[in-house]
Amino acid sequence: MTALVLNPLLLDTGSPPIPEAKAWLAAYDGRHGAAIDLSQAAPGGAPPPALLARAAEAAGSADSARYGPIQGNAGLRAALAADMADVYGAAIGPGEVAITAGCNQAFVAAMMALAKAGDAVIVPTPWYFNHQMTLQMLGIRCTPLPCAPGAGFVPDPAEARRLIDGATRAIVLVSPNNPTGAVYPPAVIAAFARLAQEAGIALVLDETYRDFMPEGGRRPHELFADPAWRETLVHLYS
Repeated sequence: MTALVLNPLLLDTGSPPIPEAKAWLAAYDGRHGAAIDLSQAAPGGAPPPALLARAAEAAGSADSARYGPIQGNAGLRAALAADMADVYGAAIGPGEVAITAGCNQAFVAAMMALAKAGDAVIVPTPWYFNHQMTLQMLGIRCTPLPCAPGAGFVPDPAEARRLIDGATRAIVLVSPNNPTGAVYPPAVIAAFARLAQEAGIALVLDETYRDFMPEGGRRPHELFADPAWRETLVHLYS
């Protein structure tokens, strides 16, 4: 018997958007003034000296060369759980927190836990391209949920309900959104949580950019106030 194993990394996921954007920048002739780079997550300056010193200290430790706890450093998990409990006014413990190497890895882990090849996940558009590429590499159908500019790029729960079928395993929300910058109102997020509960699917809420919320918008929703949140909600934060 011969088995053919396809490496999902070899699947065609389209042209990588970041190199394309860099090519646009390289081709710009400056006729309209200097280019302004509004991208983030790639700081232009070096880390502060204190951080470099701690990194050097860790690099010289034998413990840093060993495998760490599977779900992440216990102290970091406890600190993040305490921060989440403070921000959302809810009981969140270290046992409900896992640390990953960035939120992209968290999204991959969540999708692998929730769906398999042939399943479907609803993602509002315009979408964060890494989410679409992750689903494509896993063989999961990415169901687009169009977000109208006239509605501030805020997704409509009623439209999402119409998109749910027997293969749907999750709905993904990103707020504040990448790439539109839309901040979803708490009532909209709550409506999506109710929809996911009713449909028996997961709501994956990516709040990577929570710290960029406008002044006074510290608590973006009340989902953690529901004792049953653990049955539906997967929360991502970076």
